[in-house]
Amino acid sequence: MDSTQQDSVPSAVTDGRRIYLGNLLYSVKPEDVDAVLKEHNLGKYDKIHLSFDPISARNPGYCFVEFFHKDDADAALTALAGAELAGRPLKVGPCHAKAPSSSQREAGGSGSGSGTPRRDYSSPVSRWGDFKRERDPASPSRPQPEGNLAKAMNHYDDVAANGDRGRRLFVGGLTKMENQTQHQDEIRGYFAGYEVEAVGKRITPREEVREVPGNHHYCFVDLASAEDAQRAIKELDGTPIPAGTLKVSQAKPPRPRQSDGTGYENRYSSPRRNGALAENGDRPPRSKMESPQPQRSLMSNNWRAKAA
Repeated sequence: MDSTQQDSVPSAVTDGRRIYLGNLLYSVKPEDVDAVLKEHNLGKYDKIHLSFDPISARNPGYCFVEFFHKDDADAALTALAGAELAGRPLKVGPCHAKAPSSSQREAGGSGSGSGTPRRDYSSPVSRWGDFKRERDPASPSRPQPEGNLAKAMNHYDDVAANGDRGRRLFVGGLTKMENQTQHQDEIRGYFAGYEVEAVGKRITPREEVREVPGNHHYCFVDLASAEDAQRAIKELDGTPIPAGTLKVSQAKPPRPRQSDGTGYENRYSSPRRNGALAENGDRPPRSKMESPQPQRSLMSNNWRAKAA
């Protein structure tokens, strides 16, 4: 690692104050991590650094915790060995500077430690952000999301409460991503000139279409308005990209799965999602690869009150 790369690594990594927590359920929220830290007398941390998908309300399966002192981080590594969160054993380890990926080397960038994206976008298209304890002594027990994490959570809450209002697009024809930074940069590049409010994770196609020729990875993008979404469909759908042909269409809202209209399918969809529909017009059977619906507590603007 040269001096430029070393300078880009967060001081919490070089000082040994950041630890990694893995094997998280996708539905784990930052206050769940906070609870397990307090359970093991580790409540005096600086921040929980976590990614929250503004489309699906999922974390990536891991997060980072930064402490004020290296001794506290070392104590956490010992205390959390063998600990569980939501019934799953935690994977715990120290963070080290990550070697830059090929795309980052070409761009002159570098990683920031144990898989953390280096770039820090100022809008909800960046899902990484911090969950920090209130500095106000009057409410010392209520951690709060800050920065990009708060924006991503607020965006999800808004859509959960009010719908996407025609702003959500299906974006297909993608290859397997290299990492989150590459994914965000690629999608933002396609939508240059549009106001992008959120980019969801890149989704792996179902097993039945993985052997079909072509590129079938996809994601969802929220633009600022329905008018922008319609303009993007007209201007971008079918345009050539390095991987082949970009597919852009209106995302279909989740369909009710219960007769009374409560409960919804776990993700938005497109008529062209993962290829053609079955002969009778129905979607193919759902694969085991599909994830469970995010916790229903996330479907309300009041869910953060559970952190109290």
